[in-house]
Amino acid sequence: QALSKATESIRPWQDLLDDLAAPGQGLIMTMGKGGVGKTTTSINLAAGLGKLGKKVLLVDIDPQGNCSSGIGIDREEAQVLVYDILTGEADINEGIYETNAEKVSVIPSNNQLAGHEIELSPISRNSECNGTYSGG
Repeated sequence: QALSKATESIRPWQDLLDDLAAPGQGLIMTMGKGGVGKTTTSINLAAGLGKLGKKVLLVDIDPQGNCSSGIGIDREEAQVLVYDILTGEADINEGIYETNAEKVSVIPSNNQLAGHEIELSPISRNSECNGTYSGG
């Protein structure tokens, strides 16, 4: 009976993982407050889903770029960043970098994104991006 109760408490998490692992599903981690674990949760969830055999694309839209560096990407060495994609200077497929985590890729960010709110605000209102992710 104790095992049954333990299994019941895990079930909602398993349902969530099954939903996230379904083809075409996405998850956005956002919160205005810093230090609540968004980056850590995103990296660990991506790595876990990758271990389950699911392809994961992390898109780092934080100017600090901690998700990028946390998954092993040198933000300063990356040639194409999320900023370049949002401004139409690069195609989304050019900005996808493989990581050491199984089946996990990332579109990195760095401090280039900081201070460009005014420049990018028309893009966010129009929700346009140059390219469509091919899944390759």
